[in-house]
Amino acid sequence: MTSTPDAPQAPGTPASKPKSGKAKRILGIVALLLLAVIGYEGFRWFTHGRFHQETDDAYLQADLVMLQARDTGYIAEILVAPNAPVAKGQVIARIDPQDYQLALENAANTLASAESATRQLEAQITAGRAGIQQAEAALTATQATNDGAQKAYRRARELKTTSVGTQASLDSAEASAKSAAAQVESAKAALAQAEAQLAVLNAEADSAKLQVRAARTGLRQAQRDLDFTQIRAPFAGILTERQIEVGSYVAPGSRIGTLVPVENLYVGANFKETQIAGIRPGGSVQIRVDAWPDELLHGTVESLTAGTGQVFSLLPSSNATGNFTKVVQRVPVRIRIDDQDRSRLPLRPGMSVVVEVDTRTGEDRPLMPAPAANPARAEPGAAATSALDSGAPGMRG
Repeated sequence: MTSTPDAPQAPGTPASKPKSGKAKRILGIVALLLLAVIGYEGFRWFTHGRFHQETDDAYLQADLVMLQARDTGYIAEILVAPNAPVAKGQVIARIDPQDYQLALENAANTLASAESATRQLEAQITAGRAGIQQAEAALTATQATNDGAQKAYRRARELKTTSVGTQASLDSAEASAKSAAAQVESAKAALAQAEAQLAVLNAEADSAKLQVRAARTGLRQAQRDLDFTQIRAPFAGILTERQIEVGSYVAPGSRIGTLVPVENLYVGANFKETQIAGIRPGGSVQIRVDAWPDELLHGTVESLTAGTGQVFSLLPSSNATGNFTKVVQRVPVRIRIDDQDRSRLPLRPGMSVVVEVDTRTGEDRPLMPAPAANPARAEPGAAATSALDSGAPGMRG
């Protein structure tokens, strides 16, 4: 008796039911997990996400300064290595100071000469005042002599009239009177000359004082030029991109290097215009630097730029010509990093960061204050419209 092999079971038979039930259980679990994820994300958005605005179009920035020479000469010494930190007022390099030292010495000599000339004129003025006093005394003496001579002349003339005096006595008295009068005029002229000389000396003294002031200004200028041979850091930071070496020739405006104030770094974040409605100065910010993604920094919104980045670009586009394609603009926002967080990491300008602003924080005022009402500029129909809206008597239909 020959046995025949079992025929294959047709699809849909009871043997396939266990597999179908297992697939349903897996799909159910996946659906539950999906609903849990959606619920969690929805809850997180409702409690957190809708109050936070995030952007990855943000970078560390600093108000760096390009140091330039202010004197002409050859670099004699460099005291700071490339990419080295410097303190405020620290000398970075020195220009050969010999020419400026000679100029300072010459300015000092010029000042000494001007001061000597001033002292000489002051002495001459003192002598001139004494000369005036002497001339005044001489005038007083000649006036007294003239008074005596005039009295003697009148007496001699009276005696000659009464035939008591002689003609010779009258002539002698007349000559003495005329001589005394001439001496008075000479004394007056000497006094006027002494006063004129004193006026000239005073004018020369004023001019000498101006020369002293000019010499002092030149001395200060020479000292300032000598001080500029020492190139100093205007603030603390890191000197980078150094452009000089010992022996380099520099002139006013020659580039020395770039000083980066790493202690005053801030974040420049570019938010979409649809995100800035709730961003206000003083808002709390969380910052993550791409170089240290596990480090969370904190900051505060300082200000919003008064315009989008496109407005301040070198060649702003004009949408008034040709076809128009609307592009979402971005508004730069300046964010200050907290001091304790800024000093924790070796942050450098240009690093990419991701910022998240909590719109529930910040100053309690709108982004742009509403303009004050000006009744004088109200439209003519404004009063009638207000009356209609308020339902004033006689204004309803």
